[in-house]
Amino acid sequence: MPIPREIDLTKPKLSWQWLLALLAIVIVLAIVVSLAFWIANKVKTVVAGPKGSQRRAEERRI
Repeated sequence: MPIPREIDLTKPKLSWQWLLALLAIVIVLAIVVSLAFWIANKVKTVVAGPKGSQRRAEERRI
């Protein structure tokens, strides 16, 4: 009887460890993707900054 109990005790621990590892991987991937999009948006705004301001100025003139 003690052997099945030990297996039953280790199985949930392994599943919890797997769930925690998967959650950590998903969170890290989400942070990396959001940071990549944020940096890309920053670069786009910096590169297209003058053009965007000129377009806005033209729209205001019209």
